[in-house]
Amino acid sequence: MFEPRIADRLEIQDVIHRWCRGVDRRDWELVRTVFHPDAHDDHGMFSGGIEDMIAWLIERHAEITQSMHHAGNITIDFAGPDKAIVETQIMARQRYAESAQAARIAMLGEEVGSAPGVLDMSGAGRYVDLFERRDGHWKIAKRIVVYEGLWAARAADKPQPDASWPLARRDKGDPLYAELQAVGLL
Repeated sequence: MFEPRIADRLEIQDVIHRWCRGVDRRDWELVRTVFHPDAHDDHGMFSGGIEDMIAWLIERHAEITQSMHHAGNITIDFAGPDKAIVETQIMARQRYAESAQAARIAMLGEEVGSAPGVLDMSGAGRYVDLFERRDGHWKIAKRIVVYEGLWAARAADKPQPDASWPLARRDKGDPLYAELQAVGLL
């Protein structure tokens, strides 16, 4: 039988969205807030604890100049008052610098990853998360990233936004953080 549990669902969805923002803005402190300290993450290319995962992300994302994660359908199956299995459909788009050879090859394979020039990668997949509520807060205790597909194209072959437009940044110089600060949220 369906249990609405609206507050729990909204908190879990907020955790998923904070993950996306944290990774896309390289805000590693924000990323830490979505996991329990003893959580385990399996990204395929990485499998381990959260601090090691964040260290891996810092290194990997150092030369990913653009990143955008889009969380689609989020299905929450409660397994008791403080446990849920959450499946989130995800689309990610990232721009890999030419110098990011190790990350490109790990993600796209030798033939595509070693191609010259900047590469844009799109990926589809799902996060299969075990969420637990501890000390009154829902966080991820275990994550498995399930891959559906990857696509890559040379960035030079695609149109680019005008440099005078507000452009995304992968740090706290992004326009979002200025707006958060302007209203007193930072």
